[in-house]
Amino acid sequence: MADSWGPRKTVSIFFILAGVGSILMGVATLSFVASFLIRETLPADNTA
Repeated sequence: MADSWGPRKTVSIFFILAGVGSILMGVATLSFVASFLIRETLPADNTA
């Protein structure tokens, strides 16, 4: 890939992909923690 695109574009694209991946992993962790906290703090539905 570096031969056809050049080293600058290749490194830039991989850094952008790594940044997007790290942001997605951070958001996924935060959403998991948030959903866990919301489930723990809401009152239980004891209708059954």
